[in-house]
Amino acid sequence: MRLCLGIVVAVFLVCSTPVVAEQYSYQPSDLAPADEYFGHFQLSVLGVSNTLRDAGIHLQLGDDPQPIVNGALASAADAIRAWERTYPRDPWIRRDLLLLVRDYVLAQTDESHARAVATESWLVQDYPNCVEARDAESALYIGLK
Repeated sequence: MRLCLGIVVAVFLVCSTPVVAEQYSYQPSDLAPADEYFGHFQLSVLGVSNTLRDAGIHLQLGDDPQPIVNGALASAADAIRAWERTYPRDPWIRRDLLLLVRDYVLAQTDESHARAVATESWLVQDYPNCVEARDAESALYIGLK
C-alpha cells in the first residue's frame, strides 16, 4: 500500500509541475476543442481526463481492477488514440498517456502491467523528448519494485 501511495504522490507531483511556455510552441489549432468527441465511446478531452482521474481514485480505494482496466481505462486509451490521430501536437495527450500508465501500474495485475508497458512505449515512441515520457518510464520502473 505504501508503494502505491508513493507512486501516486510521485506522479501527482510530476503532473502538477507547470509547463514552461518557451519549451513548447503550439498553435491554437493543435489543441482539441473541449466539445469534440473521440473513440468508440465518444469521450471529450475532459471526459478522458475525468475517466483517468476517477479510475485512479477507484484503484487507490482497492476496487476490483479488472473492470476498471477493461472498461474505463480501455475506453480512455481508445479515445486518446483517436484524439492523437486528429490532434497529434496537442500537449494534453502526453499528460493523459502518463496518467494512463499510472493507472495501469496502480491496477497491479498481469494484464494491466502489459498495458502499462505498451502505453509507456507508445508515449516514448510518439513523444520521445517530453518530460511525460521520462516520468512514465519512472512510474513503470517504480511500479515494478
